[in-house]
Amino acid sequence: MLIVWNIPLVVLSVLVAMVGSFTALTHAQRMRESRGRSAWVWMTAGGITLGLAIWSMHFIGMMAFHLTIPLGYDLPLTLISTLPAIAATLLCFYVLREPNISAMRIIVSGLLMGLGISAMHYTGMAALKMSPPISYDPQIFTLSIAIAIIASWGALLMMYQGKCIKIPDLPRFVLGSVIMGLAISSMHYTAMLGAQIQPDSVCLSYAPNGTDLPAMMVALISLISVVWFSGGILAVLFDQRMARRNAQALAQLEQTHREVLKDLEYQKYALDQHSIVAITDVRGTITYANDKFCAISQYSRDELLGQNHRLINSGTHPREFFRHMFHTIAAGKVWHGDCCNRTKSGSLYWMATTIVPNMGSDGKPFQYISIRTDITDRKRAEMELRVAAAAFETHDAIIITDAQSNIIRVNRAFTEITGYSAEEVLGKNPRLMSSGRHDRDFYIKLWQQLLSLGSWSGEVWDKRKNGEVYPKWMTITAVKNERQETTQYVAIFSDITERKRIEEDIRNLAFYDALTQLPNRRLFIERLRAALPASARRRDYGAVLFLDMDKFKNLNDTLGHDYGDLMLIEVANRIKSCVREMDTVARLGGDEFVVLIEGLSHDEQDASRKVAAVAEKIRESLALPYRLKEHEYHSSPSVGVTLYHDNEDSVETLLKHADLAMYQAKNGGRNKVRFFDPAMLDNTESKESKGPGSH
Repeated sequence: MLIVWNIPLVVLSVLVAMVGSFTALTHAQRMRESRGRSAWVWMTAGGITLGLAIWSMHFIGMMAFHLTIPLGYDLPLTLISTLPAIAATLLCFYVLREPNISAMRIIVSGLLMGLGISAMHYTGMAALKMSPPISYDPQIFTLSIAIAIIASWGALLMMYQGKCIKIPDLPRFVLGSVIMGLAISSMHYTAMLGAQIQPDSVCLSYAPNGTDLPAMMVALISLISVVWFSGGILAVLFDQRMARRNAQALAQLEQTHREVLKDLEYQKYALDQHSIVAITDVRGTITYANDKFCAISQYSRDELLGQNHRLINSGTHPREFFRHMFHTIAAGKVWHGDCCNRTKSGSLYWMATTIVPNMGSDGKPFQYISIRTDITDRKRAEMELRVAAAAFETHDAIIITDAQSNIIRVNRAFTEITGYSAEEVLGKNPRLMSSGRHDRDFYIKLWQQLLSLGSWSGEVWDKRKNGEVYPKWMTITAVKNERQETTQYVAIFSDITERKRIEEDIRNLAFYDALTQLPNRRLFIERLRAALPASARRRDYGAVLFLDMDKFKNLNDTLGHDYGDLMLIEVANRIKSCVREMDTVARLGGDEFVVLIEGLSHDEQDASRKVAAVAEKIRESLALPYRLKEHEYHSSPSVGVTLYHDNEDSVETLLKHADLAMYQAKNGGRNKVRFFDPAMLDNTESKESKGPGSH
């Protein structure tokens, strides 16, 4: 039978399929973006829309189909033919409702969609009841179903995998709708090519007034499609507009979010570089710890998280300390204080701590943020300063000056030693205490050593505020900065007046006679030993006088040793009055005295003459009566004299010669002066046999 096609209606059927597909796919997208009841509403709307799009395309296409005989449609069956398409579409959308759509889901959905389109077509064709019945070419029948399934796959792949090829949403929706519309149309018109209608066939569904039915059905179906689908298109346009606005707002929000995150990252970085940060819940369980907290506590982050903050408690603070801390932060207030904590290895460290409570909507803290700064070095420095302050107020005087030697601090011992108060010396140079005993060369050497070695120690004579000159032992140290520049000088000194006195006493005991305060034998021998090379350099003569008081033993025996001591003191004073200040008068022991006279003359005779006069003067002075308290006592000396020149004789020899001469004077009747004569050496053995006490 001859078949004629109305081309405008064919084109209209294809457009209806595409527009309906576009609307249905947008509903499906809304379904995927929604949750709960909204998702089910959009899924139902999308399924019905696509089912009606398939049904509308089919019957508009059937209106474009003309035979030489009148045609009619079974109304109940025509309406029932929408159900396979709607059911298949709903099932397909249900499969696609998940956020992540795999290729397998698309294959299953495309298969359901293709079968639904095919079922709707062939159900709709059944509403065209023909006699004999319409038959179909098996190959074309199969091809039509295959076209429906494959085209459905293509449409769904475009919709849900198009993001992989970076196609924008609207073009992707349009392209998917075109493919889906073509899938529906292609299946329909391919199936119609396989329909076989006999030339003598009669339509059993024909109505008597059916001449106007095709035009009426086309108008009705088109109107329904336009009304139904236009709502979806308007919704899409509205969605696009809202999407653009939302995209702009989202972009602005994302930009703000990025800036805020960047600022927060900078702030967190800055905070982490300086501070030790930890967060705990209200029970004290650590929920966050930054790297510096891990580093200073020596615990890893895994060892800290989930542990109570008491893990680092040092045990040095009393209970009241933590009780006050907890009451403060539990009341929503910020707490500040210094805490001593303990590392994993057991060492202690100090933290300046600020604890900030984070408040919940109920007005109660739900977590605490602690921000700490390591102040261990500061605490150690404070301890050292306390020790230094205690040490500063020691019995030794301390002066601290700036690099220009201006006094900036002194301690109490300084005031006690010098008599100057701090107010009187601050800002002044220490030279105000100078005694004038040291020459310029002394201070030049002091500063040279101080600048080269950084310190100087030595004895200095200074002057107190009252003008008293006193000795002190002082150590000066230069204080330098990290660039090795001198910033301060610290001088520590002690008053050594008493030490000097003790040293002098010790020296007197070692070199002076305790009774007469004259040099003793040791000091006399040292001076005589020094006088001999001096005589050799000057090539002059000197003399040694040996004196012994006559009958001194009788005085001790009759009046006692106290009177003997008084006489010896008087003897010492009389001898000193008879010689020059440069000459040495010494007591060897008992009543024995020696006199060293240097630089007499370059001529031996002249030297002998001069020393003889001195010896006679001494003899005469010592022969005068002695007033010893209430007693007057008479005594006289025996004086032996020997000359020395160069280093001809040793010290021992000279003393021996003077001693021999003294014994000659004593043996000659006492109260005499005798010069050494070598002939006296013949009587040495006789003198030694008598012993030193046989005067």
